[in-house]
Amino acid sequence: VYGGALPISLATGSVGERATRHRPQKEALARVAAGLVRPGQILFIDAGTTNTAIARALPDDAGLTVATNAPEIGLALLGRPGFEIILVGGQLDHGSGGTLGARALRDAQAIRADLCFLGACAIGAESGITSFHAEDAAFKRALAEMSGSVAVASTSDKLGTAAPFAILPASEIGDLIGEADAPVIEIERLSLLGVRVHRVDQVASQFAGGATGTE
Repeated sequence: VYGGALPISLATGSVGERATRHRPQKEALARVAAGLVRPGQILFIDAGTTNTAIARALPDDAGLTVATNAPEIGLALLGRPGFEIILVGGQLDHGSGGTLGARALRDAQAIRADLCFLGACAIGAESGITSFHAEDAAFKRALAEMSGSVAVASTSDKLGTAAPFAILPASEIGDLIGEADAPVIEIERLSLLGVRVHRVDQVASQFAGGATGTE
């Protein structure tokens, strides 16, 4: 990045390999992320193992329309009450577990989601959200442009890192859901950019005290 350097994100490997990493942490992030959703919304849930956990954590009977480019996310919602599911077509990418390419991009640009859960390879206050693949980055940029708000749930190993292809400046992230051990300095820098940060430990303590909000 301008004036310095960030470590390269380690969030690589196939979707099958990534699914076995940090599973309890991703499930905890998913429960917090699901709390951002309101009944009747149109959601776009981008491909990714953390986002698949978010789909599983969504409440039944909330009248949600969920669009996704990931067959696994569609299957996680299939047969559950209160969901209308829209699958985005295109060529299935084995690395991300989602469809990419011209058709996927065209389909995504026809959907105006209230809230998009965007997948991220790396997140930094200076570098923003970045990806290891140009086509993936182009698809995610289109999702962000067409959505009312963007939320990202991230394990701590992705924060303060970068990947080669830019998706979105950090200032355009609406909500970031992070772990209890998320790097404090990076969280503070993101907060100063206007990102609403929800940490798993803070939310858990609020629920224990009877509060219903996050901060």
